[in-house]
Amino acid sequence: MSSKNGWKRHGFIKLLTILLAITILPVIVSSFFSYQYSINNAKRQAENYSKQLLNQTLSTHDVMFQQMQAFIFELLLNYNNYSEIIRQAPHTTKIFELYDSLGRKKLANENWLKNFYLVDTSSQKLFSSEMGSIYNFEDFTDPYLLKMFENQGNSLIINGFFKRTSSNGQENLSYIIRSSATSGHSGYIVIDIDLSKITYAKDSGNDKYGYLFVTNRKDEMLTNERADIFQKIISGNKAGKYFDIVAESKLSGLKYHYVIPKQLITENNRILLWSVLILCLAFSISGGIAAWLGSKNIYKPMGNLIRHIRQLVGEPNETAELPMDDYNYLEQIFKNLNLENKEYIHTIRTNQNLFKQKQLSCLINGDIAGFQSFEVPEKVRMPLLHENYSVIFMEIEGIHEFNKKFTSLEQELMYFAIENITEEVFGEFGFAMTCRIEPYRIVSVLNFSEGVQSVDDHESVRKIEELSRLAQAEIERLLGISTSIGFSAAVKDIHAIKTAYQQAIIANSYRVYFGKGSITYYQNVAVIDDVKLFDSKTIQWTEIKEQLKIYLRMNEWDKIEDCISQIIENISFVGITQVDLQFIFLQYIACISDISNESLIPISEVFGEDFSFDRNVSQIATMVEMQTEMIRLAQELLVKLDHKKSHIHQELIDKLLIYIEENIEKNITLESLAAKAFMHPTYLSKICKNITGIGLGEQIVRIRIQKANELLLNTNIGINDISIRVGYTNPRAFYRLFKDHTGYTPGEFRKKVSLNKIV
Repeated sequence: MSSKNGWKRHGFIKLLTILLAITILPVIVSSFFSYQYSINNAKRQAENYSKQLLNQTLSTHDVMFQQMQAFIFELLLNYNNYSEIIRQAPHTTKIFELYDSLGRKKLANENWLKNFYLVDTSSQKLFSSEMGSIYNFEDFTDPYLLKMFENQGNSLIINGFFKRTSSNGQENLSYIIRSSATSGHSGYIVIDIDLSKITYAKDSGNDKYGYLFVTNRKDEMLTNERADIFQKIISGNKAGKYFDIVAESKLSGLKYHYVIPKQLITENNRILLWSVLILCLAFSISGGIAAWLGSKNIYKPMGNLIRHIRQLVGEPNETAELPMDDYNYLEQIFKNLNLENKEYIHTIRTNQNLFKQKQLSCLINGDIAGFQSFEVPEKVRMPLLHENYSVIFMEIEGIHEFNKKFTSLEQELMYFAIENITEEVFGEFGFAMTCRIEPYRIVSVLNFSEGVQSVDDHESVRKIEELSRLAQAEIERLLGISTSIGFSAAVKDIHAIKTAYQQAIIANSYRVYFGKGSITYYQNVAVIDDVKLFDSKTIQWTEIKEQLKIYLRMNEWDKIEDCISQIIENISFVGITQVDLQFIFLQYIACISDISNESLIPISEVFGEDFSFDRNVSQIATMVEMQTEMIRLAQELLVKLDHKKSHIHQELIDKLLIYIEENIEKNITLESLAAKAFMHPTYLSKICKNITGIGLGEQIVRIRIQKANELLLNTNIGINDISIRVGYTNPRAFYRLFKDHTGYTPGEFRKKVSLNKIV
């Protein structure tokens, strides 16, 4: 065979070559787009982090500027006094008070204040906090400061920050404010702040981290660090080498520029891009070399397989050259082998459930003739080998969760899985055919094996119950679906399967008593089928609503629980169904809704925004669930009523306290206030104590004593007159109560406060 033909036969080698070739281009394209995306993402992150840094810096500096404003405002308020002392210096004794006062102010603000000056241009004198002295202009050691006021022009920045160099070469951040010219006094207040408090550069020696620049209102940079970079930024950053994030303080007028070199963002991404490309190319080349070197060993067993298949299909010359490559040949052979059975297998798989449903439907409805005459493939026909039958009825619990958790297609798969699990588990005891007959309900007809001697013995019942529990557990474990099961008494006649089916349904309906996930044998409940059935008229909902209304308003939770327990006891009849429970729960919801409306409480606050009558009512399946939901709704309503009652009481007490303060001179008593509120005095006082911590009677006394304190402090009215003004006609009683609350008599209290003022 020529090398050319050998190359064509090696289809897998061509496939590998094509795959390796088309891998390179997508890798390059995807790497490029990934690189661009990572660059943009890194830029966004850098901007976000920088903005956070600037906002944090602004917040810190604004606190300092607020302190500075308060300090300047205090100096301005007293500037006339300070200026007068500066003018008279050194011929006044007040100069020492000035030194002491301003020295304390500087000490109180030393965390941000470096120095400050009070400049009086009229007297040509100034006060310097640095030396704590007053100087004539010609004697002052910092002539640079005085030159600013001599050549004001446009260079002097008033009410704004600027950088100033002192005579000793130190750089300061200065702020100047002009004092109003009143009483012949005019001048300036100069504040110096350490420049390093607001200007600092991150590793200013290189481009490793980024830079922080601060400018004033005239866009003058307040630091000389890396001024070349700043000039590039303000000139438009034409080269595009830096990202500039700007924030401005409205309080100080300063602008903060955080500048990040672009190469910091792109460097790591560029390295990553080239690393990915090199690794992908290396893997591609290595894979191609490995495929080429191993091609001979791979092809040898495949060639033997093809020759064997050609012998099986009867080709006359299995060594002749194939008309197509190996893979196409194998695909065509397998397709031809399966073509004959494909349609038949598809028909059985598609209609398997329909066949089972039809057979089960005939059996449980008593149509035995239809069951026997129904044409169905032997593979899915139910073999009734023995005259021993039992029907297992299975129902899915939590229908709402089931519908919410699974789509329609997934639900069909769940039904199929439940049927398979049930048939496999019950297959240990005989033959079981299982199928869904209606939504959420699965029926299984069990045909007992030969080993069962009597279909009514306890051993067979125990075995079916044990297998039911096993099937239930497997469905829960594998699918996460909870089920309840009812199974019938065993029957020996195929015509009795219909009766057995009805028994299984009745047995499963008793899960209302036994709870979700119960397994019920019909004979265990058959003896109580003739007991009186439930009658919904036995519950007097009008009386129950009135009782609940009273208990809720009186906040008597024990009686509310007793009332709900009485409802459960009244409906504990044999034969009650899930539908009956849901009807009772709807009646209870109506009671709660009526009480809510009468109490002016929105129903949505009690039931919750996501409450749905259809969904929540349909979830009630057992008495325990209904009682739990009843208690929950009662608790919600009780909480809302308590909150509403507290709000009303708060408003009442606030109004009463205002009334007492406005009418303190009147003879106000607890009884008179209770009469106005239409309440018993004790109950009203208790409400006041719950809200304020003090009874209403004590509140009256407290307000009177407080009013007496104000009159004693701020007026010269006689004590007896004050007694009458605060509602005490008996001065002796007023004296006694005042001393009980303050520890002093009114006269002693007035003298003590007056003495404190003098001191």
